[in-house]
Amino acid sequence: MRVPRSVARGVGRVQAVHLHLFADASNIACFAVTIAVVEGETGVVKGLLTSKSRISKRNTSIARLELVGGQMAANMVRNLHNALKRWPIVTTTVWMDSMVALYWIRNPGKPWKVFVGNRVKKVAEITGETGIVWKYCPTEKNLADLGSRGAGIHKMETGGWFTGPKWLLDEKQWPDQPDFKCTKDVNDEYKPIKEENLYAKEHKPDEWETLLERNKYWKALRVTAWALRFLNNSLSRRHSTKKLRW
Repeated sequence: MRVPRSVARGVGRVQAVHLHLFADASNIACFAVTIAVVEGETGVVKGLLTSKSRISKRNTSIARLELVGGQMAANMVRNLHNALKRWPIVTTTVWMDSMVALYWIRNPGKPWKVFVGNRVKKVAEITGETGIVWKYCPTEKNLADLGSRGAGIHKMETGGWFTGPKWLLDEKQWPDQPDFKCTKDVNDEYKPIKEENLYAKEHKPDEWETLLERNKYWKALRVTAWALRFLNNSLSRRHSTKKLRW
């Protein structure tokens, strides 16, 4: 097996670099791989740039594992942009075959459960920093399917592992993008919202509250005290009781 050391061979001075990442997941592994399409003065070439895999966590749904693969691809994009600062990276595209995971990633502002919400938030941050475009591709065109399910050397060579899919060079041959709908699998990750109805009895203001609405507290207190003293002294004359002098 031979792997070229350089992707940009025989095209002269590099004018533009397009990064195409493929992400996929299965019960075996989560996988992400990058194919670089390099435009030079004398032509266009493409080839394998980097890849990464991790063992899938048990008792985790395929949709969640696909989201983990998407997060791996986003982290890979950030690392590539930091490592290739001197190269003219024009576009960055991530291809996935899970419409559920793509729906989550495309809607970071919705109330997802903790597992999905945390990963979607991190992916959204990297997407804003690097300008990732998230696209759908069918499974038979997803290069990362080789890594997530496992493949021998012969299958990797014949499956375009080291060179990437041929259709990347012609945008007209790119997969059509479907309408992303909110399906049952998507709704299963919505965070439940507890609705509570609070009832309060109608409050009718009394005379004291009405008085405070028209006057300040201490003024109302002084006026009330004078009125009570006047009332008490007036009654004391009739009943011969002691007058109040406060």
